[in-house]
Amino acid sequence: MSSSSYSYSYSYSYSSSSAGEEEEKEGGNALKGMERLSMRSVVELRGEDRYTFLQGLVTNDVDELEKETSAKKCMYSLLLNHKGRFMHDLFLYNVGRGGSLLMDVHKPSLDLVMKVLKRYKLRSKVDVEDVSDKYCVLYSTSEDDLVGLPNSVAFKDPRHELLGYRCLVQESAGALPPHLARGSPDKHTALRYSLGVPEGDKEMPSGKAIPLEYNIDVLNGISYTKGCYMGQELTARTHFQGLVRKRLVPAKIVADKEVLARISEHLLGEGAEEENPLEVVDTTKRKTRGGKGIGTLLGIHGNRGLALLRLKDLAGRTYGLRLKGDAQQTFEAQVEPHLPDWWPKDWYASAQDTV
Repeated sequence: MSSSSYSYSYSYSYSSSSAGEEEEKEGGNALKGMERLSMRSVVELRGEDRYTFLQGLVTNDVDELEKETSAKKCMYSLLLNHKGRFMHDLFLYNVGRGGSLLMDVHKPSLDLVMKVLKRYKLRSKVDVEDVSDKYCVLYSTSEDDLVGLPNSVAFKDPRHELLGYRCLVQESAGALPPHLARGSPDKHTALRYSLGVPEGDKEMPSGKAIPLEYNIDVLNGISYTKGCYMGQELTARTHFQGLVRKRLVPAKIVADKEVLARISEHLLGEGAEEENPLEVVDTTKRKTRGGKGIGTLLGIHGNRGLALLRLKDLAGRTYGLRLKGDAQQTFEAQVEPHLPDWWPKDWYASAQDTV
C-alpha cells in the first residue's frame, strides 16, 4: 500500500474567544503564544546520584542529560511497572544548573510519582522534593514568546517538532501575567489531539498501557541502547518482534454538541467511569450484537479524540461508539480515525498481514 493512501495531515488553527483575546492583551503581545500547562507539577531531584538513580528507573537514557551538565536539555521518558506497563510519563530538564534536575509530571499523579521515587531511592544520594509552588510549566509556540517573562527557560518539546516549546518559569502561578495564571491549555491540547500525541495517565491508562501501542518510541521516549531499567523486558521484546497490532490514533468525532458533551463527561468528568470504557465498534460486523469492538476511545477535546484501535483495515472507514460490552448503550456519533503522517510508513502496512 502506498503511503499516500493512508497518510493524514492536519492544518492546525485556533480561534480564541473575545474573552481570551482580552486576557492575552493583559499579558502583552510578547506572551500571546503561551499557555500554562495547569495539569503538570514540578519535582526537583538534587544530589550526586540523581542521574544514576533515574537511569535505572525510566525508559530513556538519562546519561544523555549528564554529558554536558552546563547545557540546557529536555528529555521525555516513562516510568513503567515491573511488568512493563506504563505508569507515568514525565519530562526531565537539565536547566544548566549544577546539582539538580527538574521533572514535570501529570498533576493528579504527583503523589504516586513521589512515592515511586522515594521507594526506590534506598541509599542513593539524592533528595526528591515537590517544587510545584516555585515553578510553572508553560507551552509556547516559539522561544520568542518568552521575551518579557523573567526567570524562564524554554526547551524544544522532544516528542514532535510541531509541539513547540515547554517552558519552565521559576515563579508561582499567582506571579504570572493574569491570562497565563487563569488560562487552561486549550491550544496545546488541541494541537496534541490533532497530531495524536498522548500525555498523562488518563490518555495512557496507568498500569495497563503498553508503551509502544502509544507510539512512545517514535515520540523519543524510549532508548534501546541504555542499560536495564524497570519494566524493560516487555518493551524490548515488543520492539524487536517488530509488530504492534494496535496503536493510538487521532480521530474526529462526528456528533452534535449534546452527544459530544456526554462523551466528554463520561471520559473526563468527575467520577469518570474508568472501568466502563467507551468502545469503538465496526458496525458492519456482528450486527446482531451491535458491531465488533476494535478498540477504545481514551480522550476527547472538542470534536477531536484519541483512540487505541486495531490497525487492520482501519484506514478510510467510519466507526460507531458505545459503552464496552453493552450493545444497547450506544452514542449517536461517528468515529473517523486518521493515520498521522509522522508515523513510519511500515507501521500500518505490517499490521495488515495479521489475523
